[in-house]
Amino acid sequence: MRAWFALVLLAGCGPRAVLGAGPPRAPAVADTPAAASPGPAGLARTVGVEGADLLVAGEAAAVLAPGAVVLSRLPAPHRVTASLAPLPADVAAARNLVGHRDPRGAVAFALAVAGRLTGAPAPAFDDGPALVGWAREQGAWADLPDAPLAPGDLVVFDRAALGAPASLVAVALATDDRGVTEILYLARGVVRAGRLDPARPAVARDREGRPVNSFLRHTADHPPPGTRYLAGELASGRVRLAPATRPRP
Repeated sequence: MRAWFALVLLAGCGPRAVLGAGPPRAPAVADTPAAASPGPAGLARTVGVEGADLLVAGEAAAVLAPGAVVLSRLPAPHRVTASLAPLPADVAAARNLVGHRDPRGAVAFALAVAGRLTGAPAPAFDDGPALVGWAREQGAWADLPDAPLAPGDLVVFDRAALGAPASLVAVALATDDRGVTEILYLARGVVRAGRLDPARPAVARDREGRPVNSFLRHTADHPPPGTRYLAGELASGRVRLAPATRPRP
């Protein structure tokens, strides 16, 4: 009996983990890269990681080893250099602009796209209120939700940025059978797509979960509770550059 207690006591005296020590660290990546060999395109080099290889994508080519980890070096969107977006010849080409970084202001971008889609001469404005004033003088303005939206129309939004009137202008691309219009606009230097239904201004999604009105505020002035911020709530009017024209098919 005494021998049994002695064995139990000796077992309890074995090596213990240090108090506060975390879990075992992951194997460190070797300092010296292994030699790369031809392999799948887009993979650059291999680095030994205790039996596995770490492959970096985006430079040359290397062999995929069993248990390999692939790291992408695709540029982050905020690091891509801004450039003037190519003006789309049709609605399909306009959709392809989403995600492009453009140095122009929101109004100038929308006017350029709308002018290209409709074939109508677009005025040179980079200020929303100035565009609205010009549209009223020319008879090109119509209040929403009373006026229908056609492809190539400009949609003016109030209080979309800094609580200012006509602070965002978008281009209408297409309207589906639900009455929801697809819009294209520039916000914080990035081309974005959204949805708008002026007849249902406070509805974000329908019963099937499909988008009805997009969230439009993209600045740091987060709205307080109860503030309007959906596209339908902020849309104030429509500007039609050429009433009789339509985008090229």
